[in-house]
Amino acid sequence: EAVGEADGPLAADKDAQLLDAQAAFYKALTEGDVAGMKELWAEEVDPDVSEFLSLGGRLDPWDAQLRDGARPEGMTISSRDVLVLDDATEAWTTCLEKPALSTGQTLLASQRWTLDSNGVWQLRAHRTIPFFMNSGAAATLRCDKRGCVAGIRDADKAEQVPSPFVMPSP
Repeated sequence: EAVGEADGPLAADKDAQLLDAQAAFYKALTEGDVAGMKELWAEEVDPDVSEFLSLGGRLDPWDAQLRDGARPEGMTISSRDVLVLDDATEAWTTCLEKPALSTGQTLLASQRWTLDSNGVWQLRAHRTIPFFMNSGAAATLRCDKRGCVAGIRDADKAEQVPSPFVMPSP
């Protein structure tokens, strides 16, 4: 189980709904549930994913990422948090991801959510960066309804023309 019952802070109703939506995302991700994953996403595409693609990045669609042997089976999450924006129709969730075969390395993950007209939280973006001692956040993963694209920061390439493996500047 990716999310433990005792994980996450005590929360208001919207916070609890968002933590449930986040748990559904990680359940679909770790169990390879393509249909469940697709149900979570809003129709909008994430501009950061589009920017990475315009620089030549490769999009890995959800059906490819959730195959046996490709998905992060056994990954767990912890340190979950929720931020609901003032208008109560947009929110962020965060957590630490720990891959199953990790040797103490974690990823900081964030998800951006939008409340649809039926009162259901829909995912607009999922992002991760390495998050451990001396990691330097040299890579990032950006995802939307289409799938995910990775970006890698290389200080030696800073003066070169952008390639699919160089993250755009923040």
